Amino acid sequence: MSKLLNAALFLFFVVLIAISFYGIDAPEDRISEKRVKQFTIQTYRYGLTISNDNKIFYNITPLNFYFEVFGNKRSAVELNEDIAIEESKTDSKLAKLMQSLMNSLKLNKLVATIKTNDQYFVLNGNLQGNTLTVTPTLNNTTPTSLAQALTYNKGDLVFDENMEVYTPIDDILLGEINSYYGTGFKNETESPDVTGKSVLITNLENPGVIQLDLKNKTAQVDNQKLAIEIRTSENQDLKLNFYNNLAESLEALR
Repeated sequence: MSKLLNAALFLFFVVLIAISFYGIDAPEDRISEKRVKQFTIQTYRYGLTISNDNKIFYNITPLNFYFEVFGNKRSAVELNEDIAIEESKTDSKLAKLMQSLMNSLKLNKLVATIKTNDQYFVLNGNLQGNTLTVTPTLNNTTPTSLAQALTYNKGDLVFDENMEVYTPIDDILLGEINSYYGTGFKNETESPDVTGKSVLITNLENPGVIQLDLKNKTAQVDNQKLAIEIRTSENQDLKLNFYNNLAESLEALR
């Protein structure tokens, strides 16, 4: 009996070691998640979602990814009812237990797979320290190039390192923020194009700041769709840095 128990324990730890190297992909009913600063990053049915204590949400999903067909036509993926995160090979209780264990030990992988018609779309999130790298993969029969997008929320402050605000707010409130933080925020009204090398998002009623790295990229802030569109010359990774609060992010910009 003791030999059997030892063998079972040995096998269990071998599995843990293997998963620590390769991780496991989560189907829809077993959400993978990781915690960074004030945020929780999770896989969900349509991609990756970043939440701030379940109060506000930021989504990276094919619904907000745009495609250029031969450099001319722009369109977004339509999410139909038949789209779902790719199911795992087993739905056993052991698999669910292992997924929960991997979440708690932070050994899981943030991978979301979406299929629709002839499109096969994968988002792979890799969290290292306070930086999330999102790698998109698109297999499509039609030649396309990919632009990425991140949704934000009404009431969010979206700005770049030049202190230009792309979600205009009341001048009195803006003055109070500048007075409190010793900053020079100014409302940007001429163009939705981000002029800086990064764009930052924060909600004034909740702590936490997300910074999008725009190195070798261009971006526009769409206040109608509540999305930041990031364009690249190729299908490059999207890097997001996280901070606990606005003061911490401002210090990092100095």
